[in-house]
Amino acid sequence: GGQLRHLAGACGAHLATTVRAVDLFADDPADLGVVGGLATPEAAAVLEEADCLVAVGTALNFFHTRRSRFVEGRTVVHVDHDPAAFTAFDPPTVAVLGDARETTALLVEGLARPGVDRAAAVAPAVAPFRDISRPGRMDPRAVSAELDRVLPRPRRIFIDNGHFGSFPIMHMRHDRPGSLIWLPEFGAVGSALGASAAGAVADPDALSVLFVGDCGLLLTLGDLELAVREALPLLVVCMNDGAAGSELQHMKDWSVPLEQAVFGYTDLAAVARGMGAHAAAIREVAQLEGAVAGWDRAAGPLFLDCHISRDVRAPIYDHA
Repeated sequence: GGQLRHLAGACGAHLATTVRAVDLFADDPADLGVVGGLATPEAAAVLEEADCLVAVGTALNFFHTRRSRFVEGRTVVHVDHDPAAFTAFDPPTVAVLGDARETTALLVEGLARPGVDRAAAVAPAVAPFRDISRPGRMDPRAVSAELDRVLPRPRRIFIDNGHFGSFPIMHMRHDRPGSLIWLPEFGAVGSALGASAAGAVADPDALSVLFVGDCGLLLTLGDLELAVREALPLLVVCMNDGAAGSELQHMKDWSVPLEQAVFGYTDLAAVARGMGAHAAAIREVAQLEGAVAGWDRAAGPLFLDCHISRDVRAPIYDHA
């Protein structure tokens, strides 16, 4: 990360990461944040205007490039120690086979020439979202932002597969690479509850926080029972939209009837409480702070049943 910051400074470039390397460049004025389908509109505008993209140690897959949108018509320099990386997706203009640190150091050395003055890049400000929360139907962005404010550090955020998943990625701060575990790469709704339980065991010093949808939870309730039985210090945030949220967005895009994707808001706090978990029904964003403050981590998992609005569309669905 330090070498890449030096490289960006040497050539006046912006910085960005994939989800796996989230916040590698935190607090750097040139940092655009996450690239790809989860990029902010402001970051996407910078990426689309770039004439050269230097990708170091990343796959540059179709999700990263918004299905090639960020690489078409540009000079792409792709650095990786695995030659297969250069042929998996869009072919780079220049493929550099080598170690990320060593290659970056050589590039910095080559750019450090006397008499060359390059202005440092500054990332544009991100426009705030308009909170559309109302009682019983919270804006998922506002839920994520409030939890970012009230949850202690160190922490590790686990995110299950589903429509809701973009919001805690985009509207929470993540301390370092490895502090955000996004499970869609595994390819299954419901794969994160067991992983977050394992995280609570493997690293008890960091608060393990799971964001899961109502569908993912209903598919894997047995893993919640495990967390209760073992009294794991796990915070489960259920982003309950009363629907199969991802399918709902696709149905809207395909102009087909939505009813089969909507099944109503189940009282999942009561279900979790019946299984022995500490649980709270969250219907307004202001309730989150008190619910978290009143939790004794030593007593086992806390389950927050957050009824969120279906009126906020995750930006990733416009680039899938």
